[in-house]
Amino acid sequence: ARQITQPGLLETLYGSQERTLELMPSALLAKADEELVKSLPDIFALASELEPPIIKKGSDEFVKSLEDRGCRVRYEIMKGHNHISPHAALHSGEGEEWGVQVAEFVRSKI
Repeated sequence: ARQITQPGLLETLYGSQERTLELMPSALLAKADEELVKSLPDIFALASELEPPIIKKGSDEFVKSLEDRGCRVRYEIMKGHNHISPHAALHSGEGEEWGVQVAEFVRSKI
């Protein structure tokens, strides 16, 4: 099996390296039939500016895979954020812009 990240890191989510490769979002997208993919709503994807490179690369690749399958994706970078800071920023008065963007995106789809 191909090594996707630090040994043990994703196994806590998926159970094993093999299950990770089967169930991670990119694998599920690759296996999805055209009817399912066409039924997906518009997608708003976010990545943190200070994301670890391996995570940012995975996000970029997943968004490209979605677009390659015909999905409409809005992909934004959360300036000044790292992997865990966006959620802590909500209701703090600083770094909440991403939450406003998500709310506006959702409102525009209603």
